[in-house]
Amino acid sequence: MTAAEYIRKAKKASRQRRGMSDEEFEMFFWENLHLPSPLYGCDVKGSLFDAADPYPWNLRRLGTCLQDGLGRTTLDGINTPYLYFGNFRSMFAWHVEDLNLGSINFQHFGAPKYWYGISKKHFRRFESFAKAKFQERNLECNQFLRHKTILINPYLIREEMPDIPIYKHIQRPGEFIITLTNGYHTGFNAGFNTNEAVNFAPDNWLEIFPKQKVRLTSSASASATTSASTTSGSTRTSCRVSLTRRHRLFIKPLFQGNGAACGSEVPRRGRGDKEGGQRGPAEEMW
Repeated sequence: MTAAEYIRKAKKASRQRRGMSDEEFEMFFWENLHLPSPLYGCDVKGSLFDAADPYPWNLRRLGTCLQDGLGRTTLDGINTPYLYFGNFRSMFAWHVEDLNLGSINFQHFGAPKYWYGISKKHFRRFESFAKAKFQERNLECNQFLRHKTILINPYLIREEMPDIPIYKHIQRPGEFIITLTNGYHTGFNAGFNTNEAVNFAPDNWLEIFPKQKVRLTSSASASATTSASTTSGSTRTSCRVSLTRRHRLFIKPLFQGNGAACGSEVPRRGRGDKEGGQRGPAEEMW
């Protein structure tokens, strides 16, 4: 299938969302997982950023130790970006990044992308929950979550583990989503869109990584940490970059590395309420 054919099919499928609010489409998605899975143009080598652009949030040249420390060595999707071409209802399963790295995801244009995240503070509890629900998979491979084949409704997780906050954000064009190590995340697309993502290593990653047990797989994704900003100044990040007035950008966090909510949390729904209300910048799910 050519790129033009994929775009045409994706845009045609996206018409099904017409007239739906963000909340209505979210409910539609989780209630229709039985429908055939759509195509998802993921892990495509490339970038829409200009390599020569000195812009500090240029995903082709973030300048973390994954780029500076490896010289000319390139690892696709790890220290060079991947492009993701979303489709109506296309999804990405619960996972953490390869090598437990951080990741940064930018939406260039298109329909919204829904994100759900769990702080690394609850990393082990979530894994235990998933292993209990998928015991056969766990017996086959105790790293089955890294296969990226498990989709669990976050609202069901919330029902069974109400003390673990799950955060939601609806990403739109011009927004970055960032994740740090051990931050599980999942999500889906509302229609055709184009995102770009690459991994990065926080300053303390070289100290943490040798102590962790990981299995190498192929991947690339994204989620959150940093504080929201729209224009100038700098934001506190672990990748030594700062915002400029170059573009109108938004940094949208799902959770901070220390486990505290800092941005977009999933809607806290009152019992009997069809749609939960926002609680400041973050909303928490039941």
